[in-house]
Amino acid sequence: MFDDDESPVVRHEIALKTHHEGHTPMEHLVLGSERQVTIALDGNNWLHDGDSYYAIVTGCNAAGHCSSSRTPDLLVDSTPPHLGGFKAPMNWKKFRDNRGITITNISLTWYGFYDQESDIEAYYITMSRKYSGQELSNGVVTIQNDGHGREIQTSIFLTEQLLPNEKIIVSLWAQNNVGLNSSVARVSVNVLQSSSSHEVENDWGSLEIEKHSCDVHFCNNDCTCAIIGRPCVDSNTILECMDISNTEALLGDWPTFTVSAGLKHQSLSISASSACLAGHWVPNKRGKLNNTVERFEWSIGMYEHVVGEGVFDVQSKTPWHDIGLRWEFVHCLPINKSFLHDEKYAVYLKVWYGPTTFAVFSSSPVTIDLTPPIINRGKFIMEGASCIKDEDFLQWTDNITICWKGVFSDLQSGIHHYSISVGTAPESKIFCKCIV
Repeated sequence: MFDDDESPVVRHEIALKTHHEGHTPMEHLVLGSERQVTIALDGNNWLHDGDSYYAIVTGCNAAGHCSSSRTPDLLVDSTPPHLGGFKAPMNWKKFRDNRGITITNISLTWYGFYDQESDIEAYYITMSRKYSGQELSNGVVTIQNDGHGREIQTSIFLTEQLLPNEKIIVSLWAQNNVGLNSSVARVSVNVLQSSSSHEVENDWGSLEIEKHSCDVHFCNNDCTCAIIGRPCVDSNTILECMDISNTEALLGDWPTFTVSAGLKHQSLSISASSACLAGHWVPNKRGKLNNTVERFEWSIGMYEHVVGEGVFDVQSKTPWHDIGLRWEFVHCLPINKSFLHDEKYAVYLKVWYGPTTFAVFSSSPVTIDLTPPIINRGKFIMEGASCIKDEDFLQWTDNITICWKGVFSDLQSGIHHYSISVGTAPESKIFCKCIV
């Protein structure tokens, strides 16, 4: 905050700039005694991915003297990392630890993940005999990015021993430094044994990526050898999908979920963002959770419309996004799209209980509000002894009554609070913050 013992701070000026003096979304903003502000940019002045922005705030006192302060840089990145994939060499080896317990070690190599704006922060790996399971890797394994090139190698100890000629599924995704996750790279690998010895210390082999004719795991033809986000097109497996209702799931003792917009531990009914929306879900108390959910898929769309409508191209692509067994997501729209002001959206969750059985849950609507409250014509603020009439003179000095019935209104999110300033200058210090 700016402070002055001789004369009050009556004005703040804000300028928003880039580190290379390029695109400037806001040249100059003059405020009174406010100490914070939210700026809603129009579609022609959105912040650019990859640019670093900073604000210069200038405080001026009643005598006209000013001083300035600069914020730290803020890097903008609204896009997830580019998706990569696994490559050879991928090997396995068994050995005994100092307790005599046989342990399997997996060596993995991947490449192609990168993020031009904020770089990769970490990679996440799961291994399973099922499509989205995590039992072989004992949950999600986190590999911090060391920044040494785009080809990464790591070793993982498994919780179970691999069997020759069996098939396992390895899943991998990346997270950038603003917390956005890439799609999941998921492959099936065949466990090939390269040794003929029966001694554990010499038992080793390679993992061969299955590139063609892999198994179809779900009735929507999802598999591990198709293009990410698309089903297997030449599948010989025909499974009939069974979409059950929320009530049927509850009666069948399957777990049901409460879906909310916003990040974890936060439920949104109003959003001021035209670019990004998050979602999360928690299980309800009834229904068995352990080993009954195969995976989750999420989507966003206009409320009470077809799933994904208004956000995704539902005519040419599926609006559902595989997230494995994770419980939250953040999605940002591409530059040429935005969430519409005064429109309602919902977060959708598809819960797969098996290869053919799923249920869809949805959140309460989220209203997009991109405009500040309006000042109604013909309505005025009154001050004085009461709310009956506006007075210009007072006979006492210890209190004042201020009334503003009907002055402000907001059709989308309503009024959250009022900030009141009282003083001898038009832009004096904030006197109180009134919640309504």
